[in-house]
Amino acid sequence: MTSLSGRLTGIVLTVLLAGYVALALQTGQTLNSGIYTDVQAMRGQSLYQKRCVTCHAANLAGRTGPPLSGDDFLSDWEARPLLDLANKILKTMPKDGTDPLTPNDSADLLAYILQMGKFPSG
Repeated sequence: MTSLSGRLTGIVLTVLLAGYVALALQTGQTLNSGIYTDVQAMRGQSLYQKRCVTCHAANLAGRTGPPLSGDDFLSDWEARPLLDLANKILKTMPKDGTDPLTPNDSADLLAYILQMGKFPSG
């Protein structure tokens, strides 16, 4: 049952993110329009410190995991939809065998990554 509810939650997050991206495109919103909240980023920072810092470093520059900020990160992700990054976080992190992230965790982590990348909240 947990697996089914996890899948359903993942589907809901994906649909919500896809819907938001479609709406943002229709209304001309961009990452600079503020697509996350400060509260999300704060939750994401706390979660990042607990679950991600070992592999991605405190400054998101990468350690055993790839960087989540800076030129290398942007060159890897700037031409791809934000939904791809959200799905990667949700489906593949963390790699240390601990409990998988929830869709809400993934959204909060993405908000923190955007905040650290100097994209504005809104």
